[in-house]
Amino acid sequence: KPVSLRGRNLQVIVKLTNIQLTPSKSKYDEGNWHNEGPINESIVATGLYYYNVENITTPKLDFREAADCFDYEMASDMYWRDVYGIDRESPRNQYIGSLEVPNGRCAVYPNRYQHKEQSFELADPTQPGHCKILTFFVVNPSCRIVSTAHVAPQQSQWTTRVLTRHTYRLNCGMMPRSIFKVFNHQLKPNAIEMN
Repeated sequence: KPVSLRGRNLQVIVKLTNIQLTPSKSKYDEGNWHNEGPINESIVATGLYYYNVENITTPKLDFREAADCFDYEMASDMYWRDVYGIDRESPRNQYIGSLEVPNGRCAVYPNRYQHKEQSFELADPTQPGHCKILTFFVVNPSCRIVSTAHVAPQQSQWTTRVLTRHTYRLNCGMMPRSIFKVFNHQLKPNAIEMN
């Protein structure tokens, strides 16, 4: 049954991917089967936009879906293998198919589908190439997650800059340098370094 999202605020996690290939590293290795995001992100759908693909063989995505457990008679083993590609010892995943994602293609799919990127390589191995992807992870509208608007800065350069600016405003630059260093040092263990 379709779900109407009209008038509802959606939370979306955005990711940019830039895969660079060169004559010395001319192949992108196949990915692993996965669903997007940890359970606490409650991702229900993924939208991919391949916005800049140059000098690489056409990328492809493979999709599969977990199948429910099922019982069947040994005599019907052949039927399940022929129809579903599953036998008694197989993992309970059914291959759905693949999708070519050339330059300009947008693909949207539910997060219940596991997917993986197939390998691709430079079309002309003497020239560099790249694949740039804009990804939108749609969060379950029934589950609100903490927005980045409510998360303190995580990079040490940001905290140092903000601390410097506000310290100067509060006491016109009169805070002793030693106290400033203590504040800055206390903030660093929680910050992420860029290098």
